[in-house]
Amino acid sequence: MSDCILLLDQGNTRLKFRFTDLKGNSLSEGMVPNEMLPAGLPLADFHPFCLVMIRSGPDIFNPVDFWPGVELFLPAPDDFKGISWAYPFPDKLGRDRMAAMLGAASLFPAMNLVIADAGTCLTVDYLTSDGKHLGGFISPGYRMRLRAMHAFTGSLPLLSESIEFRVNPGNSTETCMASGAFAGILAELDFHFSTRIFNLRKADALILSGGDAKDLAHHLKQSNFVADDLIFRGLYQAYAGRFH
Repeated sequence: MSDCILLLDQGNTRLKFRFTDLKGNSLSEGMVPNEMLPAGLPLADFHPFCLVMIRSGPDIFNPVDFWPGVELFLPAPDDFKGISWAYPFPDKLGRDRMAAMLGAASLFPAMNLVIADAGTCLTVDYLTSDGKHLGGFISPGYRMRLRAMHAFTGSLPLLSESIEFRVNPGNSTETCMASGAFAGILAELDFHFSTRIFNLRKADALILSGGDAKDLAHHLKQSNFVADDLIFRGLYQAYAGRFH
């Protein structure tokens, strides 16, 4: 095993990275917008290291070209131990979702969980207390909803991506769009938490991650927790599990 581990989560808009020690403790972390890759990547501060990577966004760069000779680990479904997947062909399930579920299960063991990643898309997965993935949902994220309303109509404006999240009824076209997009996501999360799929009862907790997680959490009444590093936790466990 290498002296430390570099975890990379390549998404649709940015790449997030974390250096950890061999016990999974964070040593350094940050993010780079996709348009700045690969030049914006940090030089390796720790040597030697193993690179553990998943990609849910565009294939922008080859990490082995950027860090020649590095040990590269691209986790497969079987590396996310302790979870049985709902997909008949687990290789078709995004590794980001797999890592998030494994990370959530480690933080909230023996609980029925709804795991939501609120980023470019909103992904939601159901995970039982004994590690059974019951399936999930994918829908547009907040900013994608705003862009879609502009793209597929003749008169709705393209709103700034920094527009304030709103739950109150709007008093202008812009505020109505913002409120509609945000309230729609809140309603979806309320449905997922309230549905009685876990042995005909509700989930024990809703776990939120992704760029919009904190804003959503402020407006949810359910038992919810924000965990920003679910994917990093799951990636580390997938890698470390090979040695146990």
